[in-house]
Amino acid sequence: MGNNADKDLKHNYPIHHLRHQVEPSPFYCACRNGDMETVQLMLHTISYQDLNRLELIGNTPLHAASFYGHKEIVRLLLHEHGCDRSQRNRYGSTAGEDDVSDNYVSS
Repeated sequence: MGNNADKDLKHNYPIHHLRHQVEPSPFYCACRNGDMETVQLMLHTISYQDLNRLELIGNTPLHAASFYGHKEIVRLLLHEHGCDRSQRNRYGSTAGEDDVSDNYVSS
């Protein structure tokens, strides 16, 4: 049985994108929780790399917003801040592929 690093390599995403902390970042939590006000405030202070950062939990903020049905946050991340829609999570899925509620904003 391999360790998580082995799994990370198999899913072909950059390991350096994983956060070195146990808890998700405040930005990830705001996207997951649908906290538009906090997301908007934080977008002025985070880097493009942090916008697309793969959290230790295995998803990006875009994955979280999409999965939990926060369509306006998804739209903000994609269309106003150029979030990387092709970023795959640790399971090999994009945010659009993981959206179970049909809230993902395409193109």
